[in-house]
Amino acid sequence: MSYKALQANVVEWLAGSQKERSLIFHGVNKASRKQVVMEVFRGKFGFADKYSILGKDFRSAGLKFEVLADPLQTGDGLSQWVRETLLS
Repeated sequence: MSYKALQANVVEWLAGSQKERSLIFHGVNKASRKQVVMEVFRGKFGFADKYSILGKDFRSAGLKFEVLADPLQTGDGLSQWVRETLLS
């Protein structure tokens, strides 16, 4: 009898307590065709609400992200939640 271990990649999803994160998205607004940067100052990921595997090369997941107010963002006219910047 012989034994050969297979290689594996292990992904632990949301193990332990939820950590707060900040997110920055950089992309193109399809309607205006302008580049946009979106900053979410503070939030937490929730549990995956869907997970699908379509063969070895493609998989997708739907995650929820709860946006929280950031008390460090202070000043008149400043959002404590999200800032969107349209680039020229």
